[in-house]
Amino acid sequence: HSGERLMATIERKNYQGEDHRAYSFTPDRQHIISGGSFGVLQRYNLNAVLDAAKGGTLTDSKLDKVTKAYIGHESSIWAATPSPDGRFLVSGAADQTVRFWNLKTRELVFTLYHAPAPDGGVGDWVIWTPQGFYTGSPDAGRLVGWQLNNGPRKTADYVSGGQFRKTLNRRDILERAIILGSAKTAVAQLAPNHDLARLFSARPPVLTLATPDPYSTAFRGYVDVTAFVQQGGAPIDRYVVSVNDFTVKTVRATVPVNHPRPPAGQVIEGFTVPLGEGENDIVIKAISSAGESKAIKLRVSHNGEGPLDKRGTLHVLAIGVDKYGGLGATCGDNNDKTCDLSFAGKDAQLFAASIKNALGPRHTGGVKMRVLTNGGDPADKPTAANILAALDDLADAGPIDTVAVFLAGHGERGGDGGYYFLPTDIRRGGGLEAVGTGDNILAWSKIQKRLTQTEGRRLIFLDACQSGAVGAARAYNGRLLEDAQYENFVAFMASGPNQAAIERRDLGQGL
Repeated sequence: HSGERLMATIERKNYQGEDHRAYSFTPDRQHIISGGSFGVLQRYNLNAVLDAAKGGTLTDSKLDKVTKAYIGHESSIWAATPSPDGRFLVSGAADQTVRFWNLKTRELVFTLYHAPAPDGGVGDWVIWTPQGFYTGSPDAGRLVGWQLNNGPRKTADYVSGGQFRKTLNRRDILERAIILGSAKTAVAQLAPNHDLARLFSARPPVLTLATPDPYSTAFRGYVDVTAFVQQGGAPIDRYVVSVNDFTVKTVRATVPVNHPRPPAGQVIEGFTVPLGEGENDIVIKAISSAGESKAIKLRVSHNGEGPLDKRGTLHVLAIGVDKYGGLGATCGDNNDKTCDLSFAGKDAQLFAASIKNALGPRHTGGVKMRVLTNGGDPADKPTAANILAALDDLADAGPIDTVAVFLAGHGERGGDGGYYFLPTDIRRGGGLEAVGTGDNILAWSKIQKRLTQTEGRRLIFLDACQSGAVGAARAYNGRLLEDAQYENFVAFMASGPNQAAIERRDLGQGL
């Protein structure tokens, strides 16, 4: 102010945040944002401050009349910055989080946490809404979780976001929350029946390693593992067992008569797990509709060659869709552009041949290869039915097999946030504008579900527009990065979530 005249002083007591650690004016110059100790982050109405203080110190009862709090941080505020357009407030605190608020309504939109890598690398990160939805790096589900109260005489249970990833990993909800400036509204639009308390009331199964010791040695190519199992809120659908990050097939092991009895309310399950030579890191999880169990982990050393040292059969499925007669005469923004592609079929054939030549000689069980393109026999056209049937045939793959799947053609993000692959017999009249709709359209959730239920080493290649959206949208495809981490497969995407995959006539291939 001209003449440096003191107009008002805001003094905080220890129960009001103690001090002013970070502060700023809002862009409209009508408010002051101030962060203090103990997670106190407040917005003061500037005119009310001046009226109440009248050149003096503003404390206690007068302070309560002109302030509004942003509730969420749990320790001292280090930074508080409004966005230039006045919509948002971003704050950082000693609780190791950055929080994103609606500046006007004071609603907490999301919280960001970054976990640095031990080796100084990029590390992992997660953002989540107060309603429990999250997204982030491939291991984001490990970084967010909840304590579930079991009453005053029992220890609380802890569940991670990863255990509920099929429900809670929803990048689409985080995107919508940022656009709307409200997580509440985004959840109401995209998950209207969501109830976090009800979700957690059906507890996921619990596994506890019984035998052998977490570090042990085996000699016969297999090891018998037993676990105590608490079913949780729903029957267990299946157990997933992996060795050195590869899903393997197990048989139920016979539990010895003298095996220790399980705790009350639990049962014993046994698994005979195949091994390879050297160190074998074994992970076992139980899956139910109520969520996934925490994994039990053990390391078993094996002397000599084991079943997993062999390479069985190489399964190759290559799909290339060039013809789209059911999409109408035009595609995209160019009214004279056909919806047909030129090189998807050729790319599929080249992929199949390349994988066969590179990996085939390593597999003693030979190569099983199927290529679906428009130029072949009608039984090998890339129709929706043929694609799903070919994916179903991959269920024959065993734990020492390799599965490589390639899909090239049109892909799109639907209005529901899901990702869709378009087979040659897709039927609708709106070209590519009517995204996520039409007869015979293939939801990525159907494709990925079939792929992840196969065994062995699994490689997925998706060469289509917006293919990166399978890691950005909802349902199975909304969790692709995390699914790859949890379900042990490798995925290659040709383009980003909002990017077109292109064809180059000078090269005669797609890119």
